[in-house]
Amino acid sequence: DMLDRHTTSSDIMAITMVAARPMVLVVEDEPLIREVLEKWLERGGWQVCSTGTAEGALELQERYNPGIVLCDVSLEGRDNGRDLAVKLVARNPQLAVIFATGGPSFDAPPTGMVGCLVKPYSHQQFKEQLSAAMQHIAMAN
Repeated sequence: DMLDRHTTSSDIMAITMVAARPMVLVVEDEPLIREVLEKWLERGGWQVCSTGTAEGALELQERYNPGIVLCDVSLEGRDNGRDLAVKLVARNPQLAVIFATGGPSFDAPPTGMVGCLVKPYSHQQFKEQLSAAMQHIAMAN
């Protein structure tokens, strides 16, 4: 069989890893930061959808059911990032939320939080948080 001869188990693992990766929803109201995050994710082989508002995030969740959300804590509008996370996690309890904040860390961890990035953060820190989110999802399933 052709497949057996040419496809090693590590190849299959690599294929499965990409296929098993959840979509990442980016919620960031600063367009420049949002663009950078989209590029980082796309280059890393992730599927990504993004928005600048809490309302947009809820719509995108309905459409794509992302597994990971990268959410700015201080969103403009009625719901901040914490409020939004409560709503997103209520719809999908398995959801892994990575918060991005410009301020000090939280007194109590927000709903769904698996990680936190303090701005300005590096591409490396970003990738580490994504790995942690993937581990969280793997353990939850």
